[in-house]
Amino acid sequence: MFYVGHFSFEGPEPEVKAESRERGWFTCVVEAESVDAAVDEFRELVGSLRAWFTSFESMEAVYLYDVTEVERVPSDSALATRRWRTLR
Repeated sequence: MFYVGHFSFEGPEPEVKAESRERGWFTCVVEAESVDAAVDEFRELVGSLRAWFTSFESMEAVYLYDVTEVERVPSDSALATRRWRTLR
């Protein structure tokens, strides 16, 4: 199965209180045997993003908002289910 994970992240608290905290979102796809295995794959992938992209070096918190399960990659459409998990 393929799993699509939707994430948000927060950067560190700004030094100047008038500035806002850096925030953003991203989506990842993994292939795994189950949703629990996919969450583990996402955890490893998100942890490795700091080494791949300098923009991820300042992430302090990452939140997994939903996981969509895709049985196969269709040529035109898909039916997916949602599972909610928290990465720690």
